[in-house]
Amino acid sequence: MSMFCYQCEQTAKGTGCTVQGVCGKDETCAILQDLLLYAVKGIAQYAHRARQLGATHPEVNAFTVEALFATITNVDFDPERLENLLRHAAGMRLNAKRMYEDACRKAGKTPESLSGPAAWSPAVGIKALVEQGRDKGILARTSNGATTLRTCTTWSSSGSKAWPRTPTTRTFSAKKTMPSTPRSTANSTCSRRGDSRPTNCSPKP
Repeated sequence: MSMFCYQCEQTAKGTGCTVQGVCGKDETCAILQDLLLYAVKGIAQYAHRARQLGATHPEVNAFTVEALFATITNVDFDPERLENLLRHAAGMRLNAKRMYEDACRKAGKTPESLSGPAAWSPAVGIKALVEQGRDKGILARTSNGATTLRTCTTWSSSGSKAWPRTPTTRTFSAKKTMPSTPRSTANSTCSRRGDSRPTNCSPKP
């Protein structure tokens, strides 16, 4: 099985898209999106603990919104931009880790040694990232009875990130560390693939 996505209600046979998404998403994008979710979980491991100690970071928060939004259907099917997001995710995780460790020092606590997504580092190149992400999708977690509930919560959270995506919340973009994909770029991606369906592009205003 090259991919598995059951994010939307239109998924193939009502169970999951395994070759190509009915939305036009291909294997590469599906796996990179799975890996991006994994990377965001690593950021959250540190950011959540830091927030419990009263620390927060506006750029980490803004990036989390942007990254989660990029994983929902019909938003971003550009492998190069997903790769860029993954590289920024690694940097933001380091920011979150430093914030957490600093908050622990101020509180007189010993920082936890975190593993899993918190210790993830991106591979070099899109092909290597795809290989890295093959075991990060839903199929790798089906042995857990809480998988469906957790996945529904993840998609709900990702979808909700459409609302706060304003210039005031996207602090990291404002500093030009990673500008958003222009409409023209999204449209050219569609034409380059020879697919005129609007579901392969970022939504038009």
